[in-house]
Amino acid sequence: MGTTEKLKFKNKEIKYECKGVITIPRNPTIKVLRRKDEVYRLVLERGEVSTAEIANAMNLTLSQAYYTLKLLSKEGKLNSERKGKASYWRPV
Repeated sequence: MGTTEKLKFKNKEIKYECKGVITIPRNPTIKVLRRKDEVYRLVLERGEVSTAEIANAMNLTLSQAYYTLKLLSKEGKLNSERKGKASYWRPV
């Protein structure tokens, strides 16, 4: 189930649908691996956090935070749950 977003580009409104699919095109860099460890420690400390909370706490964009959380989820370290528009993450 996707969400429809509206963007303004050069004074034109553009609609697009986000399917919520993430692909990991290449092997993670050292920077991403370090970030992943820091994010995992933060989730362990707090118990349950939203993507936005992680982004704010670690000074990341929402895309960077989501990508990192999704990596941890694929490794079986985190579970996610949707609450409204937000994704919440907790340790397995």
